[in-house]
Amino acid sequence: MKTPARAAAAALCVLLLSPAPPRAEAAEPLQLTFGVYASDKPTDMYKAFKPVLVFLEGSMGKRLEMPVQIKLRVFNSYDAARATLVKAEIDFVRFGPSSYILAKDASPGISILAIEEQAGQYEFKGVIFTRLDTGIKSIKDLRGKAFAFGDPDSTIGRYLSQSFLVDAGIFAKDLSRFEHFDRHDRVVEAVLGGKFDAGAAKEGTFAKYKDRGLVVLETFPNITKPWVARAGLDAAVAAAVRDGLASCKDKLVLDAMGEKITGFNLEHAKDEKYEPVRVGMKKAEAFLKGQEPAPAKAQEPAAGRAPQSAN
Repeated sequence: MKTPARAAAAALCVLLLSPAPPRAEAAEPLQLTFGVYASDKPTDMYKAFKPVLVFLEGSMGKRLEMPVQIKLRVFNSYDAARATLVKAEIDFVRFGPSSYILAKDASPGISILAIEEQAGQYEFKGVIFTRLDTGIKSIKDLRGKAFAFGDPDSTIGRYLSQSFLVDAGIFAKDLSRFEHFDRHDRVVEAVLGGKFDAGAAKEGTFAKYKDRGLVVLETFPNITKPWVARAGLDAAVAAAVRDGLASCKDKLVLDAMGEKITGFNLEHAKDEKYEPVRVGMKKAEAFLKGQEPAPAKAQEPAAGRAPQSAN
């Protein structure tokens, strides 16, 4: 009969000699890619959006109960970012309204996750500006002057600024020349450097340079930017992104993105929110043609029916 001491020693030997139980495998992280185009310097874009992506990794990880890693890609052009989303090579993006509209036309399955909010508002401003030394006092003074636009796909830098000029009776033929630049900061620098007399840029970029002898001629509204999911993104992942953005209240994270962003809204994250931009994009086509778009033709009343009065 074994003594208690011998029994304990034998049990210890069995324990030491037995193979260790297999360790639970750590969950593989969910790998996502977020894209943004370089409307300003690429280094500035990285600094602006890395904090919110780190926040999303934590928020989404808790909801999905697995680690999440989000890679940030900064594209050199609006077109490259849009093409990559349309081909579903990135998972979600932050776009300007016109880039979203163009991408939606090319890939109807993409969807808006959230819309940026600025103190409860869903508009921000574009500016048409000049230098103090040009003698330009109003939009009508732009006739015969050189104008710097943003990227050909830019909502403010191209579409809405050209729509505004059309409304003011200024067309491409009325300028001495014009040119497109791929970033808002380069538009401002081109005007500051004297290569152009005036330009169009988003208010946030203009504000960084305004104390260097620039003056605003006019401002015009734009809808705040949407965050957009690729077609076919897993519904649970998309929901986690939406909830993460909606829960982001960290002022340091929001301030890093600039443009006075105070949060994200889900209720207004709808395609119809961007209908005014579609109208502006259509009107901008007249800028090169040199004539305002023809008014919509009234429908002829159906045979045998009198037209209805507008009461």
